[in-house]
Amino acid sequence: MEKNVLMTLSQLRKNKNLTTTVVAKRLNISQGQYSHIENGTRSISDETAQKMAKLFGTDVDEVRQISRDLIELRGTLRHWLSNVRYRGESLVDIIVNELRYDRLLNLEESEQLIYMIAGLAAEKIRDEIIWNFKENPEHINYFIKRLKE
Repeated sequence: MEKNVLMTLSQLRKNKNLTTTVVAKRLNISQGQYSHIENGTRSISDETAQKMAKLFGTDVDEVRQISRDLIELRGTLRHWLSNVRYRGESLVDIIVNELRYDRLLNLEESEQLIYMIAGLAAEKIRDEIIWNFKENPEHINYFIKRLKE
């Protein structure tokens, strides 16, 4: 069974109807530390991997491999796009979630996938900019000032 590396730990957690806060508490770590593990920005200890496997009802080697794969993938996604946030969430994760349920998406068609990712990123970034300017009118004044220089 092929796993979607970006969301596998999240899916395992959600399959058990658990929040990150509950998982962190059961693992005896902070919620922030667990979030970093789930997002691939922090490695996982053997003890935590064992506890996660038991909690999620899976094999400890699977948890370790998912964590390693996610960290490796995040390392390759150090592209600026991986740092963009949309409403507090990683834009990459939002795009993956939206594309995951697109039944017409052919994962073997790289060109199509590139254009879909670019389109979703542009849409989300545009929405975030518009929302930000409406919430913070002083930002437009900054641009007006710069344009007059």
